[in-house]
Amino acid sequence: MYFSLSRLLMSQALTGALFSLAASSMVLLDPKSSEAYFLTVEGMDYASKGSPEAQLFKAVPREGISKDELFVGISRSLSILML
Repeated sequence: MYFSLSRLLMSQALTGALFSLAASSMVLLDPKSSEAYFLTVEGMDYASKGSPEAQLFKAVPREGISKDELFVGISRSLSILML
């Protein structure tokens, strides 16, 4: 593909030419395919900061926190996210 882009050839034309040469036994083709996966912006955020559950777990102090304090913190966080 990079060759076809650098020479301004359409990849279909290059592929067709290669298959024609292979049919004439002028070249030997070994077709391969590959896939690539990339993180979304949200995925990159989770990778750097942890999942929302992990972030909540990290936010709780070692000595613990009351349910009321926890819910106040969650409510504040959600209100900031909604802005």
